[in-house]
Amino acid sequence: MWWGCSNFHHICFFMRNVLLLQVMDEIRKQIVVFDRVELYSDFVSNLIHYIFHYYIDDGSFDDEDIDKFYDWCYDKVCAEFMEEDIDFSKNNTLRQYFKTYFNENYFYANSSLKSTYTYYLDNWKSILDPQNVENNKNIDTFILVYSMFDKTINNKRLIKEKISIDENNE
Repeated sequence: MWWGCSNFHHICFFMRNVLLLQVMDEIRKQIVVFDRVELYSDFVSNLIHYIFHYYIDDGSFDDEDIDKFYDWCYDKVCAEFMEEDIDFSKNNTLRQYFKTYFNENYFYANSSLKSTYTYYLDNWKSILDPQNVENNKNIDTFILVYSMFDKTINNKRLIKEKISIDENNE
């Protein structure tokens, strides 16, 4: 084989760097505000905390109970963020995304497939880490979740700008 092992490694290294540049370019196109990423990660971490620390998985919960429990957890986290004047409670896309995620991966998952609290926490911290761009699947999830969270922040900013413009026109 004329390529040799070191040539193969150089090609792999080159391809990895090209992929990383493409991923970083995708992040830049989405105009990621890195301070917000920590905020969004805190939200998800708090949601995971409530789900894992207050859910009683004894088989007695029906679909309605699970829905109410999830809504309680989501609303509890939203109330905490409202103390900082950030209202995620009206972001139904975000609410539904995580509801579907936890329904599929936790509430209705086969007991043998359920992961630990630490797994979910580490997994989401990894997904919401913009520096962790090696996994192409993570970058798609990162951009999707970031953009859903960002709708709340951008809507709040637009409302404040409109109020400011209205006050200036009076």
